[in-house]
Amino acid sequence: MVLITPLLFHCGAKKDFAEPAIEKGTQQYNTDSSFAAPYSLVWTSVQQAIENRGIPISQTFSDKGLILTDWATGKSDRLFSGYGETKIPYTIRYKFLIKVTNSNKKVNVQIKTKEEFLTDVVTSGANFQGSLYNWMPTESTGYKEKQILNDVKEIIEGN
Repeated sequence: MVLITPLLFHCGAKKDFAEPAIEKGTQQYNTDSSFAAPYSLVWTSVQQAIENRGIPISQTFSDKGLILTDWATGKSDRLFSGYGETKIPYTIRYKFLIKVTNSNKKVNVQIKTKEEFLTDVVTSGANFQGSLYNWMPTESTGYKEKQILNDVKEIIEGN
């Protein structure tokens, strides 16, 4: 009886899988930039940079300076799975809301990101609500946004 009681207690306890593991010390990147170029050139350069990365554009509102992308998938640069030295990046999906505005002879581009990772209810410890797998929100490091802004800069400099 003494040996069975701890076993029963252990089986009933919630298991913490520590998934996903968050990479400590992950660098954060700026998600906005200013360009000394005409608004129309920056606007088309942003669209071209997004399309060149294979991210589908969902909507554009040129009168408001807004671009909304559809979901794109990739690998996380901060969430990992694995044990010991093995680190497998989580699959993520993300979409951008990009705002392009005029400001004192410069054009500002700001990118906001919604990022989510796919996990199962057992690993995440969430309650089952009809689906074994769910997309859970997470933070972006800004790396993908930085790549887009660098692409915009290169496109503008090439014109």
